[in-house]
Amino acid sequence: MKGERSIGFAVSNDGLKEWMRLKEEPVFRPSEAKDLWDKRGVGSPYLVQLDGEERHRTILGCLLYTTKLVAKQEGLEDGFRVVINDGQTGCQSFSFLSVGSPA
Repeated sequence: MKGERSIGFAVSNDGLKEWMRLKEEPVFRPSEAKDLWDKRGVGSPYLVQLDGEERHRTILGCLLYTTKLVAKQEGLEDGFRVVINDGQTGCQSFSFLSVGSPA
């Protein structure tokens, strides 16, 4: 929807540049409730598919390090959670990296 922010799915050959939105429909839409993470300047994030191959080492490291910085900025020094599901045995039903507080 034009002018509405949402989380979409994007792909890139190297995981670093030239990202392309896979399809126009959002994967997630903003919530209606006030003061949730998606109401606080998240911008226009995308879910990205990284297969954990050698070529993804740099971006995966950057994602995990940035997660730590954002957690500290958000006051989560006592702990936070990072979830990476990989493969059917790892309970992967959709390729994603999820970061959340234990609240």
